[in-house]
Amino acid sequence: MRSSNQFAGPLQNVRGRYRLRLNADRSLDRRFDVHMQLSTGTLNNPLTNDQDMAGMNTKHPFSVAEAWVDFHPHKNFSMRAGRMPEVFVRRTRFVWDDDVRFNGFQQIARLPLANGPLGLKSVEFRAGEYLLSNPNIAVLPASSPLVAAGFQPGKKVRDAALFHPGFFAEGSLGSRWKQEVTSDVQLFRNPNQIQLASLASGFPVLINPTLGVSLSGPINEQGSATSTPDRARYYAPHFQIVHLGYRLQHDGWMLRGREMPARLDVRLARNVGADKLRDAVLIGANVGDIRRAGDVRFLYEYLIKDANSLLPQFTDDDVGTGSGTNIAVHGIRFDLGLARFLQWENLLFVQHQRRASNPAENLFVPLPRGANPTFRFLSQLNFSF
Repeated sequence: MRSSNQFAGPLQNVRGRYRLRLNADRSLDRRFDVHMQLSTGTLNNPLTNDQDMAGMNTKHPFSVAEAWVDFHPHKNFSMRAGRMPEVFVRRTRFVWDDDVRFNGFQQIARLPLANGPLGLKSVEFRAGEYLLSNPNIAVLPASSPLVAAGFQPGKKVRDAALFHPGFFAEGSLGSRWKQEVTSDVQLFRNPNQIQLASLASGFPVLINPTLGVSLSGPINEQGSATSTPDRARYYAPHFQIVHLGYRLQHDGWMLRGREMPARLDVRLARNVGADKLRDAVLIGANVGDIRRAGDVRFLYEYLIKDANSLLPQFTDDDVGTGSGTNIAVHGIRFDLGLARFLQWENLLFVQHQRRASNPAENLFVPLPRGANPTFRFLSQLNFSF
């Protein structure tokens, strides 16, 4: 919900939604596993599996959300190919949306540490190589929408891709304290194709041929600054995002016979491919966990995602309503366990816009500073079976 002013119009939508996911796993032998997931969700929003309780009495789509083969010849090494979660996804609503999935490959090599520094017990070296588009254009015609995104007529248009190397380390600080450290870099090739796929002019070229069907509209997440009013080209020349994360976790204290684990998250990101508005920050604290009826969980997070820091098409869409970047957000969460298989989740986000457009610098944002705060409240029942 957002009230209207001269900077942005009103926003109000009260709706019911549901999601259904069906997972299938199979071990072919001790080295090979296969996995598949079918899920609800609209085809033009890759950041959610939710489906609105609307559309009269028409049938809602059920599609392939995940499908991969995992090869693990050794307990400390694995390779995966197919459609999969991002190799560094951590369910923090920071860099990656929980529902984002990529097509490609990833590798994890784990190094156990007997007496590691600062209590570290293992280090995982991770890498992901993801294919984002397949324009299949050997000679670009001057009439193509790709020209507006900076691609030269008469030249070949290469794929958009993501290369993502880094490491994840974990260890302990005493008997009940644990810590995690993450450091990685995201290298995007031809990122303007991602922005173009979010426009009415671009998705018929970049998305429809891959799906084999015609979407009714583009993928619907925007927010990053662009260098032109038509929004076909990012303001940032490159997206080369360096990310550092730290989590400190306690196994829990006893409160009225219930264990209350706690954790603190601090995460920083900078797009070194941009010269301004390039930083993102998360600070969050969580107390409690849902394991049985009567358990409770409390979470508070504060996030800043500047206009050139991350890609809104891949970052969390609940935190940023209508604008995945150029935001500062307070997030509050309360969960209650109703049964072993059922929990009630409640989330409130209060979103403020960070920057205004500046035509003198060729910097344009879709939802500028000065817009009234956006309030988003989500309440849902989560069944696990």
